[in-house]
Amino acid sequence: MDWDSGQEVCGKTAGRARAHARIEAALEKLFLAKTPVLTLVLLAGLPTLAATWLLLSPAQLLSREMTWDLLFNLAGAWAVHTGQTPHVDFHDPLGALNFALTHLGFYVTGVNPLAFLVAQCIVLVFTFLTALAATHSRLPPIPAAVFVLYVSALVLMPTNVGDMTNVYSFAMSYNRWCWSTLSTLCLIVFVPPRTGQPASVLDAATVGLLLVAMFYLKLTYAAVGLTALILALVISSHIHRRWRLWTGVAALVLVNVVAPYNHAYLADFWHAVNSGYVRSFVLGYVRLFFNDEAEFAIHLGAMALLVWLWLRGSTSLRPMVAAGFMLCTGAFLLSQNAQTAGIPLGIVIACLLYSIVSDMKPAARPLIRTTLVLATILLFPILSIGSSAATIFGYHMAAQRDARLLVVDHTNLRGLAVPQDEDTSPDTITVSEVPHEILSSPILSSARETRPRYELTQAEYVESLLEAAAFFVDGQYGRPKIYVLDQVNPLPFILGYPAPRGINLWSVPDDRPAEVLFGDVDYLLLPKYPTHRRDLVAALTKHSRYFAANFAVFRQTPKWTILNRR
Repeated sequence: MDWDSGQEVCGKTAGRARAHARIEAALEKLFLAKTPVLTLVLLAGLPTLAATWLLLSPAQLLSREMTWDLLFNLAGAWAVHTGQTPHVDFHDPLGALNFALTHLGFYVTGVNPLAFLVAQCIVLVFTFLTALAATHSRLPPIPAAVFVLYVSALVLMPTNVGDMTNVYSFAMSYNRWCWSTLSTLCLIVFVPPRTGQPASVLDAATVGLLLVAMFYLKLTYAAVGLTALILALVISSHIHRRWRLWTGVAALVLVNVVAPYNHAYLADFWHAVNSGYVRSFVLGYVRLFFNDEAEFAIHLGAMALLVWLWLRGSTSLRPMVAAGFMLCTGAFLLSQNAQTAGIPLGIVIACLLYSIVSDMKPAARPLIRTTLVLATILLFPILSIGSSAATIFGYHMAAQRDARLLVVDHTNLRGLAVPQDEDTSPDTITVSEVPHEILSSPILSSARETRPRYELTQAEYVESLLEAAAFFVDGQYGRPKIYVLDQVNPLPFILGYPAPRGINLWSVPDDRPAEVLFGDVDYLLLPKYPTHRRDLVAALTKHSRYFAANFAVFRQTPKWTILNRR
């Protein structure tokens, strides 16, 4: 080899070495180094802003399924907007924060469905900031950004957890918000700061805020969060080392829970539990496991990897206990929700595993190989973020296709869009009788070649509500208090009329007497095409004597039997 050839080979070798060094430096900075707050804000904030714009930019809010669940939120917010007190003037086992946030949205968008998106943005800001506070001291830039994006996407998603990516419903938003909040809490209490220092006062304040938020959203999540904190006091050294601080946080949260101003809320929750609201069937857990076997396999695989690391002395028993707790409580929460799949707490298990692997001694892990292992740990949450991005982009596109949508342009439903029906006329009807003469009007159901997921299509549901609203909107009957005997009573919100007091916001099983539930009702509307026929028949059967004694048939329309108080 001549001199020039040797120099060329040496030059290429040196170039490859420099490139390799630059790659290793970049990998070190992104996957292993400390996370500057500004870097994390840019990595997670820019995609979150883009997703928020995609969600907010359409002129209408699209509901492809379970529109009644969206109207449940709006009906509660309207009751708050008109001066009613949750759990006193109307009842539901959910916390008042669900409705208070949309009530604030009314001041931004006016009284219409778009106010719900304002509520979602408020929760997003809270979620982003708390996740930022939790991750920047615990995870390197890439996993920290993945976590923040993951929990932010949970808040923004226009679908229910576990649903297909095109089932735009905004249903059960409180579950998505609580999954996000609980994930951040578990990250703080189960994943230690990378500095080796005990958890900070900021961590404690963040956990306190998260627990309070969950308490006023859905109490079951707050119970799991508080249990996680108590468990962390035992197994997490970064929590146990400042046990007085964290015990104080738990004590303050409990004092707030039992405070007199929450007694009505707790009573509503307890009443719902005793009325069968809690699902306690054991076979339900088995069904959940086998319906979502792939996700459970991933979580159990992570558990097995933690066991292997413990057996080889790379970690303690504590991460396994934490991961097992999150998997079991996540399955419990899933069993109490109207979800078919999805335990978002898996992101915390992934971060826990990531933290252990990244802290292993350099001699035991060549950098590029370790980076591949770390990236593999993040693969499932990254794919979940990709699914969320596709869902939000798909929503953005679908919400702008006006030709395919029924867009409401009057009443307080203006701005709501649902898919147009190709054929909304029923082919046949079925009749169910109820046990009193004035309530013997037929309860109907459409039969179609292609069955919708629920008993009504969304267009049929919205059109039936607008038909009912048209009967009262001109004011010839004043501003009566109306109750729709269906899953949700949205007409007071739609008309802008006061809602009756004493009612259940959501038609859950209830043993309270009819005088308490319907004593403030002027007009009772029975849908001939209900969203859930079985519950309507059960309610009519249970309260038939009260209805017969206090109401008379006032008018029959194609879709409604309207009763007024005698």
